[in-house]
Amino acid sequence: MPKHSSIIFISSIFATQPSLDLGYDMTKAAINHLAINHALELSLKGIRANAIAPGHIDTQTTDQPRVESDVPVNQKTGLPTDIAQTCLFLTNLETVNYITDITLPITGGLHIPTLTGLK
Repeated sequence: MPKHSSIIFISSIFATQPSLDLGYDMTKAAINHLAINHALELSLKGIRANAIAPGHIDTQTTDQPRVESDVPVNQKTGLPTDIAQTCLFLTNLETVNYITDITLPITGGLHIPTLTGLK
């Protein structure tokens, strides 16, 4: 890969918060560690590696997300465009050329332990 390239891994918030699907959670946790290792290994070559960790994303619509009561922000799921915009942000060298080894939650607040389950 050329210098200034960016690798983005798609993980899940359930890599750090159990979903009761052990196989899924473990796989996503492994992706987070893969991103960390790539960030370390490739940093000297000027290549950045990050991950995004979506929560509930409604892939069946493009405009009206479904209601999801455990999501603090508007109690709605995210949309695929939320993931796409985050990927564009992380690959934009004009605005983000110094970020590597992050796992960015895209969850509408689902990942905040103090808010989960509050009404």
